[in-house]
Amino acid sequence: MDEPLAAGGTVASLLPLPILGRCLDYLQYDLIITSPILVSRHWAQSLFHVQNLLIQYDFGAENFHRIANPFLGKRNCIRSIDIYTELPVSLSQIVELFGKTLQYLRGRFDSLAQVCNLPKIRNLNVYAGDLLEVRYLYNVPTCPLVNFVADDELEVTQVDILTAIPNLVALNLSRTSIPSLDFIATIHPLRELHIADLISPISLSALSRCVWLTELNVAVRDDDNDIRWISPLVNLTILSLRCWTTLTDIKPLENLINLETLDCCQCTDLADVSPLSSCSRLQYLNLRATSVVDITIVSQCCPLLRTLDLRDTPPVNHITFIKACSVLENLEQIRLGNGPRRKSGSIASESNTETEDEDQEEDEEDTDDEEDDADDEPIG
Repeated sequence: MDEPLAAGGTVASLLPLPILGRCLDYLQYDLIITSPILVSRHWAQSLFHVQNLLIQYDFGAENFHRIANPFLGKRNCIRSIDIYTELPVSLSQIVELFGKTLQYLRGRFDSLAQVCNLPKIRNLNVYAGDLLEVRYLYNVPTCPLVNFVADDELEVTQVDILTAIPNLVALNLSRTSIPSLDFIATIHPLRELHIADLISPISLSALSRCVWLTELNVAVRDDDNDIRWISPLVNLTILSLRCWTTLTDIKPLENLINLETLDCCQCTDLADVSPLSSCSRLQYLNLRATSVVDITIVSQCCPLLRTLDLRDTPPVNHITFIKACSVLENLEQIRLGNGPRRKSGSIASESNTETEDEDQEEDEEDTDDEEDDADDEPIG
């Protein structure tokens, strides 16, 4: 794909903005709007070919004409819109302008009432600060992919509202308050679940019944070291156990033969990773800030491993380490080195971007360590 247009900024100057633990690939967009500068006639002449739109500026409902004007009177063919803004966007304005062709929509909206007026929608990814707004998602039973993200500190008490969403494939309740996880086992379409850093600790045993899950984020469990409930989840391909600071036994992971990504960063008491010998499909392994010193078993049993993070781990036997890594033919990146240990729980919501601190000058090392701590790569 050609380099996208950037109204108000160049693509090179844009910083990756994560959502749900994933990093934006700017080359997937035809037009990127990053500032209040009006889209000029030059841009407007090219809008006929725009199918994928990214909005990264808080225009506000009263200034939506800054985006809308160039499209008015044109037979636009917008297929997908990603909106990454702090302020909610008016969904009714989006529907009025792009509703007839829109297939993919992601963003934070003032209300979801107009979602039923998107006849071709195939993928919805929405935020909500009011759980009652979720009821409008009942009106899109033909949408095969619905992803709901609750705002931080939201108290999720009416869980039946969530269970009634048709085709709910991804649910993010991280940093919220949930009375119980029993309702999760009734959402059979669900494939991705994020319940990191919950406000009030609850039992995770109900998750053992969610055998259909393929991605699970249960980061930040300072006082929990029991993961026996995870054994039945054999379909998991992505798992985050970040900040399980007292976790020592990962034997239940032996059953996860489909696991491709495992994040155990800040599992400070974890030293034995031999149970990973059955995870032959593992490609990404984050053992940063653990007590692991021997990765021999991983190198022997995980031939597909591409990325290995061993920063902030105890000193290793270099000869043994080099020998272990030499057999990993697919290995693309090894991250080594030591920096200041972070407080538990401070990395649960980090972005999916990596800072290349290895290539910086010595006089920038302190700054790089801080940035690296803030931007460390999480699961997913």
